[in-house]
Amino acid sequence: ITQFMKDVNYNDDVAGVITWMHTFSPAKNWIRGTKLLQKPLLHLATQYLNEIPYDTIDFDYMNLNQSAHGDREYAYINARLGLNNKIVFGYWGDEEVQEQIALWQDTAVAYNESFKIKVCRFGDTMRNVAVTEGDKVEA
Repeated sequence: ITQFMKDVNYNDDVAGVITWMHTFSPAKNWIRGTKLLQKPLLHLATQYLNEIPYDTIDFDYMNLNQSAHGDREYAYINARLGLNNKIVFGYWGDEEVQEQIALWQDTAVAYNESFKIKVCRFGDTMRNVAVTEGDKVEA
């Protein structure tokens, strides 16, 4: 996880990271790498199947599909780390969930592009108007 997050930070083709806790993975495994991440992070709280197969559920299924546990612990760790990450919850196949992810993707791209823009202000000084005479950053 740590190496992945480092690689993401220096890859211009990656705008952000989407995480999904498909299985139960102790969230402490994510702490070091997540603290290093310098790009937008989306936590997708979902499960693979829309309905839980109560009639056929077995331990193999349960071991591979513990999103409810993994997502809860992962969200808790991210909150404790003070991360400003987006959380989208719901079934991944639903149109509304996919729309929220698409909006986040657009925002992640815009965030990364914002580091490349140059801004110039013309004609902003008005003599004897205090707010334009001082610090241009705060004006």
